[in-house]
Amino acid sequence: MKRSKDGCVTCRIRRVKCDETRPHCRKCCVGQRACGGYPTGRVPRRRLVELLGSSASPTNDLPLALSASPTEIGFFDLFRQVTATSTLFDSEFWQRDLLQLTQAEPAIWHATVAVGALQAGWQAELRGADPVECTRHAVTHYGKALALARELDCAEKAAALSLVLMATTNMLGRWSESQLHILASLRMPAHQDTAVRMDFQAMTYSDSESPYPYAKTSALTDLDHILRDMAVEIQTLREAGARLFAIMRAYFLLDEGMVTGQLPQGPFLTRYEVFLRNLCAWERCMDTFDEGRDESQLVETLSLRLYHVLLRLLVRTGSLGPETRFDDCLGYFEYIIRVATALQEARPLSSKISLEPGLIIPLYSTVHRCRHSALRHHALDMLSGLNNIEGNWRSAPAARVVARVVAVEEEGLQPSTVLDIDFAQPWVPWRAWSRSNFDLPSAATPSDILVPEANRVRDVCPMADVEGRRVDLRLLMCSANDIDPYGGVREEVVHF
Repeated sequence: MKRSKDGCVTCRIRRVKCDETRPHCRKCCVGQRACGGYPTGRVPRRRLVELLGSSASPTNDLPLALSASPTEIGFFDLFRQVTATSTLFDSEFWQRDLLQLTQAEPAIWHATVAVGALQAGWQAELRGADPVECTRHAVTHYGKALALARELDCAEKAAALSLVLMATTNMLGRWSESQLHILASLRMPAHQDTAVRMDFQAMTYSDSESPYPYAKTSALTDLDHILRDMAVEIQTLREAGARLFAIMRAYFLLDEGMVTGQLPQGPFLTRYEVFLRNLCAWERCMDTFDEGRDESQLVETLSLRLYHVLLRLLVRTGSLGPETRFDDCLGYFEYIIRVATALQEARPLSSKISLEPGLIIPLYSTVHRCRHSALRHHALDMLSGLNNIEGNWRSAPAARVVARVVAVEEEGLQPSTVLDIDFAQPWVPWRAWSRSNFDLPSAATPSDILVPEANRVRDVCPMADVEGRRVDLRLLMCSANDIDPYGGVREEVVHF
């Protein structure tokens, strides 16, 4: 490869020879310096120093920022300083790798500016202002990113762009486009940890107009490959999180294959046994890894606990059977509330935008599936107070939707909403979850549950209009007999 003899911005300032590796040179990486990228034209060294030297203006190290407007730079700074740092799970992709790629790739630069513009619009809404101008900027830069995508010269950059474009379409409520971007990212090996977490989010929310494409993602996924090496020692929390979400995603794919009949019973049972062994292996590895550690990474640890207990709840209840099967799992719902509360105390998470899973999914699941009134109303109050965006989930419409579910189920009842939860209880050891007789205690009892099976909402089918701030709902009620899969259908509309 012919070298330009210019080198990256950082090496030119330091007056050292640059190896010109793209997107960031090895010399900077080895020296743990921020690689300044490669300007497209000759830039005087004094100007390069100015570009990298100001800590008050963090975007000044971007060569692409030289031709950007102050508004665009402001959007990018908002993305880098606020959006990229708001994930519960430690992410090198959002906080390092992606930002380095923006320095040399116009498509990725425009995609991150689009997300930053949507962040600015959402903050304007919180102040009571109109976000329409910010949304217009976001759509413009999203279009520019798509137009420039063909200029990317490697799969790593294409995968990164796909993930940022998915984040953009999630926030715009363009569900079908979002699915195209996640499918594109799953086809490429780069940045798979982030892709898996974002794909898991997509699996948990399926809009009626754009149902989640299980058939396509199943065709792209080697389940046997996903479930390999889970017994290997865990070295970091980032590694632990990557494995947990890989296991969770495998569970959803297995479950869907079984329910739809695409996976015959024999292969399903074989793979499900492998799945359970890997989950238990992950728990044993976490038990060893967690032993004696301090609480310097408390948020990441609690986040793992939150999604781990959600997975254990799903494993215990399965997909088939009456909704009353959840009534024996009150300890799991209470544990979710305890962990979510501890997370809020460790790191206030209200009024945030995150591009990855956060508090909304576990709290929404608790309100929907837990029919103990005091527990579900506690979780509903937490969800209603978030005002968050987490990928394709928004807490405001999620809270309104599930509040409508609660109102339908508790219609005509007078349930109690008073319950003392012992938030001082210690966390369950990781290794304990795989014991055959394991159960979680709860201050609530199933005898307090008043909602009969026929009054319960089995499935929620939403059709969300983000711009119009409206969700059209079809609530599929439980059957009153053992023959029909569903009872009646209730159509509702909620505004947020």
